[in-house]
Amino acid sequence: MPQTPLKHQLVGNDDPFVKEAIRKRQPSEPCWCGSGRQYKECHIKRHTLKAHPLGKIRKEILKLFKKKRGCMHPTAALSSCKGPPIASHVIQKKGPLAAIINDSKHVWHIKQSQNDDSFSAEKIGWKKASISPLYCTLHDSVLFRKLETEAFIGSHEQCVLQSFRSVCCELYKKKALVESLKYQRDVLDREKSKDEQIFIQWSINNSLRGQMKSIDELEDLVSIFNDAIKNDKLDLFESKTYPFQGLVGLISASTTQAEFDFNGLKLVDLDDLNQDAQSLIYSIFPSDVGGSIVFCWPTDFKTATDFVNSFDRLSPADKGDIFAQYCFLISEETYFSEQWWNALSSKNSDRVLKLFESMHYEGGKFEASSNPLVNWKF
Repeated sequence: MPQTPLKHQLVGNDDPFVKEAIRKRQPSEPCWCGSGRQYKECHIKRHTLKAHPLGKIRKEILKLFKKKRGCMHPTAALSSCKGPPIASHVIQKKGPLAAIINDSKHVWHIKQSQNDDSFSAEKIGWKKASISPLYCTLHDSVLFRKLETEAFIGSHEQCVLQSFRSVCCELYKKKALVESLKYQRDVLDREKSKDEQIFIQWSINNSLRGQMKSIDELEDLVSIFNDAIKNDKLDLFESKTYPFQGLVGLISASTTQAEFDFNGLKLVDLDDLNQDAQSLIYSIFPSDVGGSIVFCWPTDFKTATDFVNSFDRLSPADKGDIFAQYCFLISEETYFSEQWWNALSSKNSDRVLKLFESMHYEGGKFEASSNPLVNWKF
């Protein structure tokens, strides 16, 4: 696995945000935190406000990630939609999730404890797994019919449709995250010292800038999908399928920015907001003999092409273990069977948790383990 999974940033008094925060200001001036409110209405007495319990903060954040924001179908409109968005499956029930359910109709995923920062494997009902309010009833059933009612054969159309679903989910989550960060800006530093307030607000401000940039890029990507789907221009995308044999065990899907390839080569600097990141989408589909890893990306996204080419260069014997690592490192939309989890050695289960806990992948070549996470044969 990569040797540098966490990203660290240092900030000093010469940072523009910090300089603005520590200078003396009038009560009627805009607050230094970036909320847009006057200083007297925001941070002037923030240290005297009672802190919210962590459980309350998490509950409010969870509400934002369940909020309905409108149907994301390419032709969505009041006249064409049927009701508000429903809980759409990002990873479809029939096929991928059905391949990893146990006898009690549960799948497993990694979840953070409500009481502390620890992570563990927990079961979830398969009908509740991998859902977001993305499309109205009509558009959810019509648009994805070829995924829900037909066996996956790796057709380009199926790859594009599944990828569109994943991109919509990522955009939905990014918008929810921005709302969450703005909420946290108002509550996380209550009862804190000025230095603590500055550090918290600096971190939130940096994250907001990055997430807003990411939303702009995702909206551009959604526009390409909309054009492709509405006008039957699927050649706007490339897709590549890697079939494998063996027990699927885990299912994952994600829209990810191709910052590093599988050899740890940096393709784009995501900290430089003047650079445009190029996203690509991956999914895992089951089959009668195993499954397939599917990549999909716009044809003119060069760094995405370079990323997929780096996967090509991996040894067939290493592809499965390395890709499984990548799923847990990159995507919350990663689910697995009880059988697969229980069969892991304690070393491998710890390895999975460590990957999932990582906040940011900062490079480092992926190395396959002698005791692989999956037995996929390419």
